[in-house]
Amino acid sequence: MFRSWLPSGPSIPRAFDDWRSIRRTIHECLTLLESGGLEYRPASFSPHAFRELHIEQGPVLEQLGKPVGIVSGIQRVNWYCIEVEGVANHAGTSPRQARRDAFDGAHELVSALKAAIREQDDDLRFTIGKFSLWPDAVNTIA
Repeated sequence: MFRSWLPSGPSIPRAFDDWRSIRRTIHECLTLLESGGLEYRPASFSPHAFRELHIEQGPVLEQLGKPVGIVSGIQRVNWYCIEVEGVANHAGTSPRQARRDAFDGAHELVSALKAAIREQDDDLRFTIGKFSLWPDAVNTIA
């Protein structure tokens, strides 16, 4: 999201390419950019409106047989990093009732969220963009 507000160039560190995956704060990213020679300055004005060209609506417009569309609203974006904790154990020797499997809990959470979304209108979007397990080992309950 910030990329369009910042000039690009080879001397600027790639702070925003991986800031979510390594859990950097926005402040840490801006500090890293400044250490690469970029001076961050907030905009000196608040724009009244924006004009942007987007291709994201392509599948919708194509399905409707329309060559172009007028944006009537925007989607709000919320990003969350959720950690579900369990107890690691050997998968082969741990009976089901004794397991505290974080993946099972995460699966139930995702299923509940998807069910809640299905009850809403089609304008609401829900996406799991990244999912990882730790210790990510074969035959281990995470």
